[in-house]
Amino acid sequence: LFAKEKQMVDAFKGSLITKQIAAADKRRDKAIVGFHTIIKGLLRHSDPKTVAAAETIEFRIRSFREEIARKSYDAESTAVEIFVDDMEGAFADDVTTLGLTNWIEDLAVAHNDFQTLFTQRNTETAARPEGQLKEIRRQLDLVYHGMTRLIVACIMVNGEKGYGPFVKELNSLIAYVKGHDLHQTKTDIKDVDIATIPDQVYEGKPVVVLPEVYYKGKELVFATDYEVTYKHNDRVGTASLSVHGKWAYKWKSVTRFIIVEPLEKGGAPL
Repeated sequence: LFAKEKQMVDAFKGSLITKQIAAADKRRDKAIVGFHTIIKGLLRHSDPKTVAAAETIEFRIRSFREEIARKSYDAESTAVEIFVDDMEGAFADDVTTLGLTNWIEDLAVAHNDFQTLFTQRNTETAARPEGQLKEIRRQLDLVYHGMTRLIVACIMVNGEKGYGPFVKELNSLIAYVKGHDLHQTKTDIKDVDIATIPDQVYEGKPVVVLPEVYYKGKELVFATDYEVTYKHNDRVGTASLSVHGKWAYKWKSVTRFIIVEPLEKGGAPL
């Protein structure tokens, strides 16, 4: 029963569409980050009209990125749709003034690609034999309780002598299973490559930058393959970023990046 359960769980985790969705979401995120990066640069433009348009867009982007922080795919997709509608509607004149219409078009395409895959994954999931997994786990429960009743009966009939060591070992195994996911095998890896992080501008709040992480030439996926923590990212100077392996990967790497003053406060041009 455990072998059957593991086979089905592995099938769920190994969905090719799930991996494609993660890649599509990253393309969508890159389009948003790229758009925002250009906007921040245009805030220092010499043309007041350009600066005014950039400030308007910057305000909307900040609220948008707060909306999608740590949200599910469904919630993030809703926020992206609203954002694209705003950029093509209420903020269209500002986007045109800044010459960034193509960025919004690219974001819309990336979002549509993501939605197509997400809908396909939902269809695939709905078609899976969910009931089989539940039935296997129900049978596991029955077998487990049957075994414990048999052990208790043996002890009542024959006495505790001879069963003590076995029961003690069984209880320790049960405690281990409760504290660990036995279906998840972590790969202890080394030589993870983190792309160089360019200097970041301090804007009065902690600087959060998502690194590009590679293992043997394969780009790992944030939140799926690794998590990130920061130190000293709330001030001008040298900040550090720790990347921790997640799920299938086990490792920790630390890299550093520089936070500089804004140009108007004497910071060096990027």
